[in-house]
Amino acid sequence: SFYRISTMSRAIGIDLGTTFTCVAFMKSASEVAVVTNNDGNKITPSVVTYESQLTIVGEDAVAKRGKNPKNTVFQVKRFMGRAARDPEIKKRTYPFEIIASNKGNASIRITPIGSNESKVLCPEQ
Repeated sequence: SFYRISTMSRAIGIDLGTTFTCVAFMKSASEVAVVTNNDGNKITPSVVTYESQLTIVGEDAVAKRGKNPKNTVFQVKRFMGRAARDPEIKKRTYPFEIIASNKGNASIRITPIGSNESKVLCPEQ
């Protein structure tokens, strides 16, 4: 069933950028509020680190890039809607593994530290 939280419908907007992500919502009919992250910032780095038991995002994931580069994914927006063999993807080298999905689309294979199992993720994940 459907539960109404308030009498006003709310909208949320996500600006997924290649480098940073920002989230905002309609606080009232005429006011937009930007959501701050755990560090108090209104923008969050578009970076995700995968560990065996944790998924870390934003500034904390950026800090992990040096220690866990093969499982720290960044600039993933560049892969959305592209084939794994797309020249735009091949222009750069990345520390994580880019593979083709069953349909040939760009996907990322990670093997979190402390895990023997790899995961294949599409860019939207």
